[in-house]
Amino acid sequence: MQMQKVAIKDGWHGLWYRIGAKGNNAWGVFLDLIKHYAEPHRYHHDFSHIMQVLKEFEEVRHLCKNPDAVEMDLWNHDLIYRPGETDDEEQSAKSTSNMLYSAGLSESYIQEVGRLIILTKEHKIINVRRDNDGALSNDIDLSILGQPPLIFDLYDRNIWKEWVVGKVVSDDEFTKGRAEFLEGFLKRRIYSTPYFGAKYEKMAKANLKRSLKKLQKAA
Repeated sequence: MQMQKVAIKDGWHGLWYRIGAKGNNAWGVFLDLIKHYAEPHRYHHDFSHIMQVLKEFEEVRHLCKNPDAVEMDLWNHDLIYRPGETDDEEQSAKSTSNMLYSAGLSESYIQEVGRLIILTKEHKIINVRRDNDGALSNDIDLSILGQPPLIFDLYDRNIWKEWVVGKVVSDDEFTKGRAEFLEGFLKRRIYSTPYFGAKYEKMAKANLKRSLKKLQKAA
């Protein structure tokens, strides 16, 4: 794990200097990221989630039109996370944009990163061909759904903790809301891109069906 953390830190610094961020605040921004993702109410949306999506990203970096924007989006897409609130993505995009403005990045780059972050709110891409990076970013964020059952079940349990242990909703309210969420995903194609569709669609559907069955049994 320590080696992973070192690699992640180096990855952040590499991105920071690759995009031409001005000033020497890469370490300070990294520590701020760590602070957010270490908040005690996070069980899934923590730094381990960021490490997982960045690992997925490295496999498809070559498929991105603007890989540095996608990577920055993945670092920051859950910067603000408050279960029960409805504007986490907007607030994450706002905080990230302010950070990038302070680092002297271009308006076009900042807008693209913000756009990609907000896309994770609904995880719906209207035109995959026209929005390759948006589709890849969304699929990467959803890649947890297609993991082997033991990993998916841990994710599933951690989502429950964020909402129920965190006292955002009751267990019954969570069961009802989560079942509706899973039913919605099962009615659609989960992954937009051919790469992630081939890699995870079948397993993701199986995981979601199994999770939904447990919820229905509990209800």
